[in-house]
Amino acid sequence: MNEIAVVNQLPKITDKIEEIGKSLEERLENLGLDNLICNEETRKEIADLRTSLKKEQTEYETQRKKIKNEILKPYEEFNKIYDENIKTKYDEAIAILTSK
Repeated sequence: MNEIAVVNQLPKITDKIEEIGKSLEERLENLGLDNLICNEETRKEIADLRTSLKKEQTEYETQRKKIKNEILKPYEEFNKIYDENIKTKYDEAIAILTSK
């Protein structure tokens, strides 16, 4: 059986995830989230903090998804060519033989 492709170079991702994670952990510890008391006087402050954290999380998620899509792009192109040139032809041939 012929080898259809070879991965010449795997993606190398340079990240600061652990550094950012440690910084975030320290920030959250300093906020003392478990000890916050929500009442009429602190409700707006807590809501603003929650909004701020959700915004930061969304920004990081957007970056993560962008990196994922960049990594998957070459595979998606490979998979499209594979489907058109190999998979479809095998599927059609097997379907014809099955119907016989």
